[in-house]
Amino acid sequence: MNNEQQPTPQEQEQEQIQAGVRTVNLMLLVLGGGVILGILYGLAKFVSLIVAAS
Repeated sequence: MNNEQQPTPQEQEQEQIQAGVRTVNLMLLVLGGGVILGILYGLAKFVSLIVAAS
């Protein structure tokens, strides 16, 4: 076992996987945020309709 800085193919693959996981997490975060904002917007519209109707 030599302690050179050259990463092994397995290490490179793990780094790529970690980068992919981070990208997916970011996308899920953005999608989740969009869904939450959409629900809040829908609720606000619904409430304003009820208030306007009363």
